[in-house]
Amino acid sequence: MALTTDSHIRTARPRSKPYKLPCGNSLSVWINPGGSKTFRYKYYVNRSNDDGELVRVEDSYTIGRYPEVSLKVARREAQRLRGLLDDGIDPKELKRQKKRENEQKALAPRFRNLVDDWLELSNDSDRHQEKVRRSLEMHALPILGDLRAEEIEYSDIEGALKRLTAQEKYDMAGRILSRIRSVLDMAQARGDIAQNIASNEFLRKSIAKGRPRVKHFKALDFDDVPNLLEALDEYQLRPMTLPQTALIIRFSVLTFVRPGEARYAEISEFNLRKKQWEIPAEKMKEGRPHIVPLSRQAIKIIREARDLEPSAGWLFPGSNPNQPLSENTVNKALNRMGFDKITHHGMRSLVSTELHERGYDHQHIEAQLSHKTGNKVAAAYNHAQYLLQRRKMMQDWADLVMPYG
Repeated sequence: MALTTDSHIRTARPRSKPYKLPCGNSLSVWINPGGSKTFRYKYYVNRSNDDGELVRVEDSYTIGRYPEVSLKVARREAQRLRGLLDDGIDPKELKRQKKRENEQKALAPRFRNLVDDWLELSNDSDRHQEKVRRSLEMHALPILGDLRAEEIEYSDIEGALKRLTAQEKYDMAGRILSRIRSVLDMAQARGDIAQNIASNEFLRKSIAKGRPRVKHFKALDFDDVPNLLEALDEYQLRPMTLPQTALIIRFSVLTFVRPGEARYAEISEFNLRKKQWEIPAEKMKEGRPHIVPLSRQAIKIIREARDLEPSAGWLFPGSNPNQPLSENTVNKALNRMGFDKITHHGMRSLVSTELHERGYDHQHIEAQLSHKTGNKVAAAYNHAQYLLQRRKMMQDWADLVMPYG
């Protein structure tokens, strides 16, 4: 009997009962009473019976309807099915398995849902969480939001980052990459994905490639203070950066205190009603209590630091909330911003030099720097000396270096 051709199928008329036209190699087209024409592939496969014994059974696999599926395509599909059988794979069972996988995939959360779950696990303050959410909504969700974790590809993440690097927002790009990576780390831990594509090292390198080289300052003088403050704005946006680092450097510029006094500052020492910081004697180099008048800008920093993650009472805690920020962390931050010729302590010299040049009274400056003056008995009673004048000097200085703080 001659093989069926496309013309035979097209002109075949329905009968009262289904009948088939052989298309060769176990492929047939079935003509149904209603007029539909369906390609089926007949095959034999070993399956377990109710007793658990392997028996050879006959089955068929529906390929599709004619003319949506042409005879040429049906024969190609039949050849693929024969290949599966040769490899010991049951085509029908494979189809059921893929259906189950697709059903599971349809239930998998999209990236925007993963972001919600990730933020729920965060221990950050509500304020910080909202800031993180807004950054992802603006820079990541437009591209990744409707994708499921396993659907996200390298090019998707790269596309989100390129929008930022094209605007020279390299620090924000790094921060967004870090957050995408953290969200997908969670998805990987939950079993939603086998591999985190955002961990690809080339994504980080693609950001660094366009970043301009850091400008290094020979030494910090008053004219460089605006550069320092601008660098701090960018530094605090870098991935894995403690926000306390930028805050303590700003705070030190405003208060003139020694590094250890700033790092070991405790929230309980600040009297915001009186607008002053009352440092106990045991924390001071000279062994006597010291009052630091607080400018409007300094109070703003104190409140911002206080609203960050809870700590054991420190105003500027380190990565371990039970310990204050380390001196090394602050000096490394200055180095990474290009201010590698100045230490945290060096800011006191800058302030002293500038205030003297601007004509402020030497005694007022020395009192504010808590330098030793006179004998020990007199010093014990002088921790509040020139407090009125120092209040004005401190606010003048803050308005000078941070007029919009």
